[in-house]
Amino acid sequence: MTLLTRIGAACALTVTIAAGVAYAQSDVIKERQDGFQAIRKQLGAVKATVEGGGPADAVVAPAEAMIAYAERIPSLFPAGSDSGDTKALATVWTDRAGFEAAARNFRQAAQELADTGRSGDMDAVAAAFGDVGKACGACHNDYRGK
Repeated sequence: MTLLTRIGAACALTVTIAAGVAYAQSDVIKERQDGFQAIRKQLGAVKATVEGGGPADAVVAPAEAMIAYAERIPSLFPAGSDSGDTKALATVWTDRAGFEAAARNFRQAAQELADTGRSGDMDAVAAAFGDVGKACGACHNDYRGK
């Protein structure tokens, strides 16, 4: 194999690897964006239940969907997924412990929402829904750009 052939092969391999990384990065960005859009819909369903006065147990399924997604949030922000079509701030990666704590807080708030939904107490559901909103907002303030 001549030197020129080796250089060409190395360049082709580099381009192939880079394309694979870029594709994987765009996949994870799309996956997390799709997930957050699904959460937005779940929040809308809970809001409609709260504003409509119940029934309280109607918030359980949306809350459980939020719980499941909250558990995945940190894994959807791997190193290297900070560029491209994303609003994630650098603090997601530079303050990883804080970011993961924010995801846990969201999960905990969603769990409380599910639990209060099972209780049948609409006042408690409304308060828990407010806490979910606060958990979302706290994370967005520190880790999401405008």
